[in-house]
Amino acid sequence: MISSGDRLKTLLHDCHLTPSDLALHRNVLPQHVNNWIRRGVPVARLDDIAQLLCVHTRWLRTGLGPKYRFPPPFPPSDPQEMFFDQDCTNPLGNPALLAASRDTDIQLPFHRPLGNQLLAVENLYLRLPLATFERLSMAPGNCVAMTMPDNSMAPRIQAGAALAIDRSLKTPTAGHTYALLLEGELCIRTLYPMTCDALRLRADNLREYADELLSAEEPIEVLGWVFWWATLQRQRPDSREDEKE
Repeated sequence: MISSGDRLKTLLHDCHLTPSDLALHRNVLPQHVNNWIRRGVPVARLDDIAQLLCVHTRWLRTGLGPKYRFPPPFPPSDPQEMFFDQDCTNPLGNPALLAASRDTDIQLPFHRPLGNQLLAVENLYLRLPLATFERLSMAPGNCVAMTMPDNSMAPRIQAGAALAIDRSLKTPTAGHTYALLLEGELCIRTLYPMTCDALRLRADNLREYADELLSAEEPIEVLGWVFWWATLQRQRPDSREDEKE
């Protein structure tokens, strides 16, 4: 009989994670995770593990009902679906996957804010190499993709740039950039924790966006740490230096 431990083992394989990786993220010993795989996930841990790996608690516990809470952020298992013949005028496989470079690439689902929630955008993913997550010891199931909403972080992050956010890292560390919901609006800022539980929000584009100082009582939600973004070269190589953008 397939148990919750068997399903956990399969999920870790799908996420390219080892029991040691999961143990690190949940601050337990690797032996504990191995015990969960052999004996089943403890009831007290089901919600936490299901949330981390983006599956429904009921499915993890019983194997019944829908598996994923939103489309899984993992590549297809068949490498043939990831590549196409460059000499062929009609690429094979799913056109949405033509950007793949390796069959271990991770697909992060794009999300958008709606009120005080984040909603997954159907069939829209950001593809990043597995090494990105391994280098930073991050679980792909904790991460989402979003779009830079304005030019507040220009020129480092331009408006419309794709962002990758680790939602497990929500405690502000001075000098790091985070995604925030401020009165229901998405904003990207570098955070500086202050005394008396205040928080300073700083934009790169100080000409248009002044520093903000928020108290603990003000409506702000830290969505996660921004660990990757795409941007555009600001000038063509054949442009004259004195040309304005």
